[in-house]
Amino acid sequence: MRLPPSGYFHVLLLTFLGTLLQFSHAQNWQPEITEDLEAQVKQRLIDSAYFSWELGVMTQVLIEYDVPTLSVFTPGSIPPNLTTLPIITDAVSNQNDTLSNKHAIYNTTLLTPIFTHTQTIVSSLTQSYNGTIPTNIAQPLVMNDGAAADPASLGIAVLLFNYTGWGGTNWANAAQNQLNYLLYDTPRTGEGAISHRSEEVQLWSDFIYMVPPFLAYYGVLTKNRDLVYEAYNQIRLYRTYMPGDHKLWRHIIFGGRIPWDTGLWATGNGWFCLGTLKVMATIMHSQYADEMNDEISDMTSWVLDVQEGMVRALDNSTFLFTNYLSVPPKPSKSNFHDAASSALFSYTVYVLSNLLSIHTYIPEAEKIRQEISSYNDDGSDQQWKHFDNDGYLTPVVNPRAYGEQGEKSPEGQAFVLGMQAAYKEWVRRGSLAPPARPVGVPDSAPSRWKVHSFLWVIPAFVVFASEFSIFGRTLCILQT
Repeated sequence: MRLPPSGYFHVLLLTFLGTLLQFSHAQNWQPEITEDLEAQVKQRLIDSAYFSWELGVMTQVLIEYDVPTLSVFTPGSIPPNLTTLPIITDAVSNQNDTLSNKHAIYNTTLLTPIFTHTQTIVSSLTQSYNGTIPTNIAQPLVMNDGAAADPASLGIAVLLFNYTGWGGTNWANAAQNQLNYLLYDTPRTGEGAISHRSEEVQLWSDFIYMVPPFLAYYGVLTKNRDLVYEAYNQIRLYRTYMPGDHKLWRHIIFGGRIPWDTGLWATGNGWFCLGTLKVMATIMHSQYADEMNDEISDMTSWVLDVQEGMVRALDNSTFLFTNYLSVPPKPSKSNFHDAASSALFSYTVYVLSNLLSIHTYIPEAEKIRQEISSYNDDGSDQQWKHFDNDGYLTPVVNPRAYGEQGEKSPEGQAFVLGMQAAYKEWVRRGSLAPPARPVGVPDSAPSRWKVHSFLWVIPAFVVFASEFSIFGRTLCILQT
C-alpha cells in the first residue's frame, strides 16, 4: 500500500515527534547516587572519622540522615522526642491477631552508631575522673585537642542523648563543662569573639560550625535565651573579622603558632554557611522564634552573601570548586578541584531552600550534585566518577592539611550524606527552584527552566492541525 504524499509528511512528523520526546526525556534524566552507594559512603564515614571535628560532623550528619525527626532542621524536633522515631510493629503470635494485638516500639537502633561514638567520648572523660565527671568545671569534651572549638561539635549529640534519657549524670556534666570551657576558659578577642584555638586567640572560619550550633542547642534545651543570642552574636563578631574579597571568608587570622591562612578556603566558607543555618534552624524551631526574627533575617542575608560569592567562584567547566576560591576560578595543580566543599555548598543550598523557601542557588546546587552523582566514563573499572570502589569521595582536600589534596576525607563523606538528606527533603517538598538563568551568573535575567520538556507540544499541534485540515478537505469533496 502506498501512502499519499501527505501521509509521508505525517509519518516524518510523527517520527520527529517521537525523537524529540525521547530527547526531552533524556535531558530530564539526571544521575542519582544509589542507596547502595550511600550505604558505602556512610560506612566509610564511620570507619574513617577520628579527630574531634570529624566525629562531631559525623554524629550531626547521621542524625540528619538516619533520624531526621531529631534534627534541628526539622520542625518539631526541639525539644527532641524519641516518640518521633519510626515505629517497628511486631505481630503477637495469637489466633485473634489483629492490629490491636500488636505492640509497637520505637526504632532506636537508628541511633546506635551515633550513640556508640558519643558514648566513647563521654566514657573517656569518665575514666579520667575515676568514674564520675565533676560538675561545673571547665573541661572540653575531648582533652588535649589543641582546638578549643572542635570538641564542641560533639556537644549536639551529647545534649540529645542526655535530654532523651540515654545518658546519665556524666553526660549532663560533660556538656556543661564543655560550655564552661568555651565561655570562661577559652581566649577571646577584645570584642568578645571566642578563639578557635585554645593556646592563643586565633579565628578560623570552621568555628562557625563547631561552636554556635552547640550554644544555640544548649540554650533552647535549657531555656536560656542569652545563650541562644550568644550563638548569633559569635557569628556576628566573626563576620567583622573574617570576610575577604567577593563576599567570601578568609580561613585563619591572628595568632602565630599556626600560620595565618588568608586564602578563601572553599570548605571554610561552607562550614560558615552550614553552621549559621544550624543556628537559624535551632532558633526557628524553638520557643524564641518570634522574638528573634531580626537575628534570623541577619543570618539569612549573611549566608546568601557567601553563597553568592561561592557561585561566582564556581568552575563551570567541571561544576566543582577549587580548594581555594577566586573570581574567576583559577584551577591549577596546586589549587585542585575539591568535591568535598562542592558537596558542602549544595548541602547548604538545599537546607536553605527547605528552611525558608529561598531557592536562589538551586541551579548551581543541582549541577554540582549531578556532577558528584555521575558515572565514570574513562574506561576504568571504577563505576562512579567521584567515588572510588570503596565509596570514598574524590577528589578531596586533605582535611588534616588543608592546602594539600588528600585521598580520604571523613568530613567529605559527611557532606555527601548531608547533601543527600537535604536533597531528598527538597524533592519531597516539590523540587522548588527559581526561574532559569545561566549557572554561575547570580544576577542574570530569569526565564522558566527545563522548557525543553514541553517542546513536543509544537509538532503535536502541527500534526493535529494538519490532520484537521485533511479531514476538512475530505468532507468538502464528499459534499460536492
